[in-house]
Amino acid sequence: GRMQFAEHIMDIVDLPGIYSLSPYTLEEKISRDYIQNENPDVVLNIIDATALERNLYLTLQLIELGRPVVVALNMMDEAEKKNIQLDLEGLSAALGVPVVPIVALRKRGLPELLESVVTAHHAKATYKPRRFNYGEEVEAFVREVELKLPKALKADHDPRWIALKLFEHDIEVQKLVSPLKFDSGHDSPDRMADLRYRVIGEMISGTASLEAIAFDPLTDRIDRVLLNPFLGLPIFGLVMWLMFYLTFNLGGVFADLIDVFFAVHLSSWVTVGLEFLQVAPWLVSLVVDGVIGGVGGVLTFVPNIAIVFVMISLLEDTGYMARAAYLMDHWMTKVGLNGKTFIPMVLGFGCNVPAIMGTRTIENENDRLIAILINPFMSCGARFPVYVLFASVFFPGNETAVTFSLYILGILMAMAFAMIFRKTLFKGEQSPFIMELPPYRFPKPGDLGIHVWEKVRGYLIKAGTVIFGASVVLWFVLNFNFSGQVPITESFGATIGHFIAPFFGPLGF
Repeated sequence: GRMQFAEHIMDIVDLPGIYSLSPYTLEEKISRDYIQNENPDVVLNIIDATALERNLYLTLQLIELGRPVVVALNMMDEAEKKNIQLDLEGLSAALGVPVVPIVALRKRGLPELLESVVTAHHAKATYKPRRFNYGEEVEAFVREVELKLPKALKADHDPRWIALKLFEHDIEVQKLVSPLKFDSGHDSPDRMADLRYRVIGEMISGTASLEAIAFDPLTDRIDRVLLNPFLGLPIFGLVMWLMFYLTFNLGGVFADLIDVFFAVHLSSWVTVGLEFLQVAPWLVSLVVDGVIGGVGGVLTFVPNIAIVFVMISLLEDTGYMARAAYLMDHWMTKVGLNGKTFIPMVLGFGCNVPAIMGTRTIENENDRLIAILINPFMSCGARFPVYVLFASVFFPGNETAVTFSLYILGILMAMAFAMIFRKTLFKGEQSPFIMELPPYRFPKPGDLGIHVWEKVRGYLIKAGTVIFGASVVLWFVLNFNFSGQVPITESFGATIGHFIAPFFGPLGF
């Protein structure tokens, strides 16, 4: 995105949310490669004020990269509620970078944050990253590496950063310095992680008072019900059923209003107007039946699709989506996957494309490929209008139950093929399930509106243009044959219809 602050124009690149710069996942590799190779003016590190120890691990790694860093200490309101006392000046001094308190949800502290970003940008030429003392063992190894590195490599990368990554057995950096060999004197890549957390612990002990931290009581009480081994899955099933019930019943009301407006009112007004202007009958038919009918056909499904996206966004923003993954972990394990692969499956109900993009968060490559391959079994928004039509035609009065069963069938097929893939194409050990369960929050209406509008706009632009074009083609097929414009009974459509009618006879058509 691009924004203006005072007289400055800022180009902002949002990198994937990660906890570490170790290149074990695609997201970590994308973030590290961008910061390392694209040389951004400032790295804005947004961290959770209520979870300093876990978040400062990434902060230390960012500072080690040698790029100017500004730390945004987010969720300060939550920290205050938990009685977490923070010495911001002390933390800033310990890190050697600006630390700015913010509450992003309420836009508190954002002007001060942007001011710090501008200041860091102006000081970029003279910026020198803080060198954290990891002990003599590490420092001796760093000195050895710095002496032996070629000048060309030192010019492109911070030699201390290279040495620290070699100490933790970073595969990508080992390729970078090849054929040079450096022996850190230890076998475990976790050694460097332990040393970093030691530094973080010392830093926190001098700048934060964490004695009063406790579980969020509201989140704890809700989770006792929603994550209950007996109640959790039935409640999740009820939530999914409610989503489809609202989509059909509430969405159907608005869909009918749109249909009546286009098919009856607008068509009548335009017909009268064009006939008054003595426009050719074929052109009247094209505008009314082709264009207006096509636009109406596109917009009729917007309420249904919008409600699906509203429900999915609500599940994500409230924190329930992560609980759904946790609940499904037991069942996903039976087919050789873990609960984290269930999140892209749920996102697939909205659209398979971002759902497949979302599989980047799955660390294990085999799990990630399986999650990609089974995602098309999830019924995306583009299929929803087809379900609506077929359920209405073949099962009048039972549309909700039939459509719900189609979604369930898709899940069952996906899990069946996941089991097949795990035992054939992608054999190997299952990866562990590690996921942060965020506290429950009320969704922000503005963010919810933006998410839903982006999805609906995508439908209108991509699916909508195809539907509109098909409507115009269908108008031509139903109104013309080789001799020109004719009644529908003599059209191309009638010829095609007579040919395929015997196939639909057994179905009652």
